[in-house]
Amino acid sequence: VVEQSPLNTLDEELALADANIVSEARERVAEVEEKRRVEKEHLHFKLTSVEGEFDKAIRELGEEKAKAVAALTDEIKALKEKIEYDKGKSASDLIELEKKNKELMIKLEGKYEKRLASDTTRYMELKNKYD
Repeated sequence: VVEQSPLNTLDEELALADANIVSEARERVAEVEEKRRVEKEHLHFKLTSVEGEFDKAIRELGEEKAKAVAALTDEIKALKEKIEYDKGKSASDLIELEKKNKELMIKLEGKYEKRLASDTTRYMELKNKYD
């Protein structure tokens, strides 16, 4: 049996202590790495979730804007059609008014001529009477 010297025993104890320190350090490193991995996964999940919500919000906003633009386009189209209709109606109303005006002028001229003839006849009657 080999007898161990106190120096050998001390070396063995130091080697064992070093091995324990290294093992403990490796365990701590593993714990820290696991914690970082979990945090990274959590952050990735949050990022993916936020990106999804952001994309959804942009999509909804785009849909709202598209609906608003479509509604305004329809309103503009309806107003243009109304303007065109009103233009046509105004033109036909103007033609109708001109036609009525012409008819009234003809009636007025007829009445004026009748009145003139009537007044001329009375004048002639009165003139003949007083002559």
